Amino acid sequence: MSVGTAYNVDKRYVVKHTTWKGIQMFSLLAPPILAISAYRRPNFVLHAYLRKSAMWTFGAGSIVGAGLGLARLSSVDPEGVSDRAARLRANVGQVRTDDYSTIGAVVGGVTSAAILYGRVPLLLSAVPGGAALGIAGGVLTHLAKSLVSKEEISVGMMVEEAKEGLPLKKVAEEKARENE
Repeated sequence: MSVGTAYNVDKRYVVKHTTWKGIQMFSLLAPPILAISAYRRPNFVLHAYLRKSAMWTFGAGSIVGAGLGLARLSSVDPEGVSDRAARLRANVGQVRTDDYSTIGAVVGGVTSAAILYGRVPLLLSAVPGGAALGIAGGVLTHLAKSLVSKEEISVGMMVEEAKEGLPLKKVAEEKARENE
């Protein structure tokens, strides 16, 4: 594989990863915000809640995630992109979070369609809204399981990683120096 092709594959992987992280983030933010706004209104409509949850999660989440990923990659050399892609592929916690959220999306979409069959529009509300809620459930399940099994996981490390941007090699080196 040529260097240009490897760079494109790694760049695509990193952008796909940041897009999925944006979707996961919005799946956690949208339901409580929408529930609070629905509480203020006198009439609650379930299919509108599910549709808005799906629009925020998949629409805004993917746009924000992909935008942030592309913005970060614009100032990183090909070696940095390759390094980031390799670390993402090797990070068991990230892969497990993605797996749990994917499974949650499938289970949420299918379950909401089965429960709400005939009550709300399936393709517009039930399936995407249930999938959005399922993604949040998958992320929360992974975090809870990690805490119960006392697995090495830190939300602070995730936030620090997001703040620092792509060249996380420097952050890891600084932490290694601090631990010495």
